[in-house]
Amino acid sequence: MQIFDSQTRAQQYLLRIVPKGYHHHTGGTVAAHKLDELAYKFSEKYDTDIKDVRRYTLRKKKVATSRFLVCQLPDGRYLWFLVATDGSGRIHEEETLRDARLSSERLIWNGEYILLKTNRPSFFGGGKHWSWWMLPTTQQEISAYVDHLAKEGDPRLKSYLAELQHRPLHSGVRLQLGKIYRRAHRILQACHPEMPWPGPDMNKPLPWLGKFLSAKKTTVATDAETSGGLASLSEEKQKATKPARYTRASLEDLLRAEEARMLERQKKLPI
Repeated sequence: MQIFDSQTRAQQYLLRIVPKGYHHHTGGTVAAHKLDELAYKFSEKYDTDIKDVRRYTLRKKKVATSRFLVCQLPDGRYLWFLVATDGSGRIHEEETLRDARLSSERLIWNGEYILLKTNRPSFFGGGKHWSWWMLPTTQQEISAYVDHLAKEGDPRLKSYLAELQHRPLHSGVRLQLGKIYRRAHRILQACHPEMPWPGPDMNKPLPWLGKFLSAKKTTVATDAETSGGLASLSEEKQKATKPARYTRASLEDLLRAEEARMLERQKKLPI
């Protein structure tokens, strides 16, 4: 079992393992006093605490492997996810799992965020990538409230925009917030041209999410060891490579290189 002390860290972890094959998922919430029992159940039935070397061996044999992770909510309950890979095994026989690759079975975080695989812009390398996005209902609620504050010239706009900056700024969320900010900025300029924009600099990109911080991994204890409850956790920070920041010059170099590759491919086509 892996316990995360923040939503951002747990979402980053899912963002790492889902693209690596852990597409099948189920989840829910559990009271703190029942977490030990649930963790023990999944560990005994689905081997959620085995070592990575064992996982690799099982996956080569086309046997499903699984992971169990939890994150504490503000109300004291724990949000939990049980994820698994393709393959045979008890977890696919005994659990009703959804597939994060299917549009109707996406992995959703507490009714606010959704994990999606989308196209990456060509000047960032193209292809597809996974990211967290706010659900459309969440985005619409935020946008409507920000628009209202901007239209009224409400002084609360500054504090609310600052609060939005504390959301997990995954690439998908950054795109959505950028759209919300640009619209509110236009409304404020039209309705209250004398008021300065209280939000982020519109000429600069929103900040990146930051370094990945790992959770403390704990193995579920045996019956004789469970009397002490969950083991105390200490935070461990791991350095992660920051996403590349592209300048205008570097983007132009990428575009020129892509154009040169296209010309080379065209030369090789049969006439």
